Amino acid sequence: MAGATLLSISAISSLGGFAGVSAAYIAWQHRDHPAAIPFAKQSILSGGWGFVFAALVFVRDPAVAAVLIATQFAFAALIINYFLQFTLIYTGRGDWLTIRRRRALLAIYGFSAALVLADPFTNLLFGEVTIRTVAGLTLPVAERTGALSALTVSVAYPSVLVYIALLGEFLASQRNVYRRQTAIILLSVLFTAIGSVAFRLGLSPHPGLDLTPLFYAGEAVVIASALFYYDFLDVEPLAPDVVLSEISDPVLVCDEDGTLLHSNPAGTSLFDDGSAVGTDLGTALPGLDEAVAENNVFEHESDEDGSVAAYDVSKAPIRDQYDRRRGSAVVLRDVTMQQRRERILAELQSVNQRFLTAETEDDVTMLATRTTERTLGCPYSAILLHNADTDHLRVAAATDPLFDAFTTGNSDTPTREVTRIDGSETTPLPVIQRGENDLWQVFDSGEPMSVYSPTIKAEQPLPVSLDESVLLPLGEHGVLLVSSGSDGATLTDDDRQFAQTLASATENALNRIAKERQLRESRALIEEQKEHIEFFNACLRHDLLNGMTVIQGRAGMLDDHVDEAGMDHLRTITEYSDDIVTLTRKIRSVTGELGGQTDTDLRPVELSDTIRRKVEKIRQGHEEATIEVTVDDDLWVTGDDLLAEVVENLILNAIEHNDTSTPKVTVRTVRRTDATHVRIADNGPGIPEEMKDTVFQKGVTREASGSVGFGLYFVEVMMDRYGGSVWFEDDGTTAPPAESVAGSDEPDGTVVVLSLPAADPNIDAASHERS
Repeated sequence: MAGATLLSISAISSLGGFAGVSAAYIAWQHRDHPAAIPFAKQSILSGGWGFVFAALVFVRDPAVAAVLIATQFAFAALIINYFLQFTLIYTGRGDWLTIRRRRALLAIYGFSAALVLADPFTNLLFGEVTIRTVAGLTLPVAERTGALSALTVSVAYPSVLVYIALLGEFLASQRNVYRRQTAIILLSVLFTAIGSVAFRLGLSPHPGLDLTPLFYAGEAVVIASALFYYDFLDVEPLAPDVVLSEISDPVLVCDEDGTLLHSNPAGTSLFDDGSAVGTDLGTALPGLDEAVAENNVFEHESDEDGSVAAYDVSKAPIRDQYDRRRGSAVVLRDVTMQQRRERILAELQSVNQRFLTAETEDDVTMLATRTTERTLGCPYSAILLHNADTDHLRVAAATDPLFDAFTTGNSDTPTREVTRIDGSETTPLPVIQRGENDLWQVFDSGEPMSVYSPTIKAEQPLPVSLDESVLLPLGEHGVLLVSSGSDGATLTDDDRQFAQTLASATENALNRIAKERQLRESRALIEEQKEHIEFFNACLRHDLLNGMTVIQGRAGMLDDHVDEAGMDHLRTITEYSDDIVTLTRKIRSVTGELGGQTDTDLRPVELSDTIRRKVEKIRQGHEEATIEVTVDDDLWVTGDDLLAEVVENLILNAIEHNDTSTPKVTVRTVRRTDATHVRIADNGPGIPEEMKDTVFQKGVTREASGSVGFGLYFVEVMMDRYGGSVWFEDDGTTAPPAESVAGSDEPDGTVVVLSLPAADPNIDAASHERS
């Protein structure tokens, strides 16, 4: 019976030896793994320990038993060395194991092994080895009575505690992507350590029956399986930490070959049967590999409703603590709405460009209706425009389904001819009379409305179920109706925003067309007015002026035919005739300038002589006024025959609007680099502040003057023609400093300044006009 038991123990130990050697072989086949080589070495030593123990159970010679026991414990010392190295590499501390440190560890544990191997001759560790029979089993027993017996415990067990601590810390570390694998390794190590401690504590049926080599062999097999055989352990433990079920975007985990290992719930929903684990990812989701490789958007069509979702794909490598790539995590970020927004934005930009070229209201309304149908997928859309003359809303454009709906069941409603938006036919459509309905409420309030089946009459909906619809005001133009119909998708916030933006763009386009229509009408009116101006200018040019010339000539012929009493009347006729001729010439010049027609070309005019002649004439007719003239000689400016009338007009204005008993006017010139300034100052009351900005406008005059306000308007028009300018100063202080004449003796009243461009008298009129 005892022999059979020993045989069984030996057989089990031999199996443990084969297991250790097999684990070493597996590890060597995966020696590309950084931790494989030290693990292979400790595994083959574990197997050797098993074979030695299998032989030891049959030894009855104490001396031979001592050698075998020493060999076992030498193996154990070296096993601890290589497993410590394996643990350091496995937990990501391989950089610590420099060549020098590896050699140091080997020296320490190799020296321990050497001491153990020498023990049969020194008896420093185990002391005496005896053959003892306990519980029917006869086995060699090392008494462990040597002087250095405690040394083995002080070296071996602290080392075991070190790598147990390292594995435990790595198991809890956030950087560990192999928690299940690490847990398996740690449990096998703990099992071996507990078995060894139990033997040390005497918890064995025989003091010579040490099952530690079996534990080591089993540990090697378990670790080898966890590391190399079940390759999925290199990747799969990552999924619970990274691919969280709460992540709304699909996340797919695959190995290096592209086989799907895991997917979160969002990722699982991409597959037809709800699961594709174990299949090729590129086959399960056609086009995904190309999207990843080309950095394109991946589009996936749902088998349930045919909807197409767009995903921005990113692929990240999964690496272990040795920085080796073990697989990939593919994250699909849903960009369907983003792409839709971008498409809608592009459509808005496009429709705005096309709005700019639209020429009629029908062009705008048809374009807007097509856009709602094409971009939002809303087949029930229409634009109703307001007719201010009849105060009704007319259907200007409608999509085909709504086009048909408007023409059904509304025979008692006034109609108008309208063409389908595809231009296929012209059909009478109803006009919506003012009343209690949703369309009029939106138009009158100017506020958008969401409503189910909007009414076109009080309590009367359209003869088609529209469900949720959006009614949007188009300002004073009308209403935009947008609906996806009863079978369509619910309008999203983005849809509503787009519809609102489209309504604003449509309103702006309709505003532009209305303004362009008004502008065309205004241009037609202006052309008509221009024709009138040209007609009256022709009358002034020919009929009136010629008639007055005849009157002047005939009046001159009466000088010898009237007595002294009639001479005053004749002079009055002559003066008024001269004034009318002068005024006619002024009006003719103004109208010619405004109408783009002038009688004379601009030319160099001698300003000094012009001023002196006009001042002399005015003195004869206004003896009560004092006119002082200080002008330089040889002043040439750009002008024509009416420049003298401009000067005369301003001097007379200074005299006639003077409320003093002795009007005083000072005329002086100031030569500038490229212009000559004529300053005409008076001692009158000055120009009112409120008239400074308007005094040169047509029809503006002082109260009770009896004037129609033509004189200063004439001056302004002619100065524009000459390329000069005119302005008023009060007390010589209101103009810019460059224009004022400091220290002058001008009267304290109003100063009017003419700025005339300088001219060269040697340039003929034609070339001067071209310049």
